[in-house]
Order: sequence, then structure tokens, then C-alpha cells
Amino acid sequence: MSKAEQLIVKRLRENIDFLIKIRKEKIGEVETAIGVSIGYLSRAKEYADLPISKVVRTAEYFGVSVDSLIHSNYKAEYLKKQIAELQAELKEVEGN
Repeated sequence: MSKAEQLIVKRLRENIDFLIKIRKEKIGEVETAIGVSIGYLSRAKEYADLPISKVVRTAEYFGVSVDSLIHSNYKAEYLKKQIAELQAELKEVEGN
């Protein structure tokens, strides 16, 4: 596997794991919805063997694009949004 492929697989894993966590999903429900066996996502160290059809189903399940699922950094985007909201709240408090 090339370095680029490794990066995509790593990002895919991180994003799926983050979406499951942040949305408080049950991993078994996600596995059932995307059509993999129960325990597949829990056991898989990487999702390199996850067929593209399952990646598409995962994106549909979470309401995101396949492109963003494999290229975005959802955790970083979420944290940036949280920081911006906290900074806005702090300005509001300091302004009063």
C-alpha cells in the first residue's frame, strides 16, 4: 500500500470512529446499517479492506460525502468550531 493510500485509510478510520463517538452511535448499529458483520469495525485496525460500497453506505448513513469521509479531518474541524464558539462566548462575557 502506498503512503497516499495509507493516509486515506487512516483518515477514513479516524473519521468513522469520530462520527460514531460524537453522534453517540452504537457501533453495532452502524455495522448493521452499512452491511458488515457485527464486530467488524471494532476488530479492524484499519479499514483498508472495507469495500467501496461499504464506504459509500457509511457516508450515506452519516449524511456526509465520500470525499469528505476520506479526506477531511472531522475531529480538527469540530475542535476549531468549538474553540470559535468558546471565543465568542468569552468576548460576550468580557463585553458585559
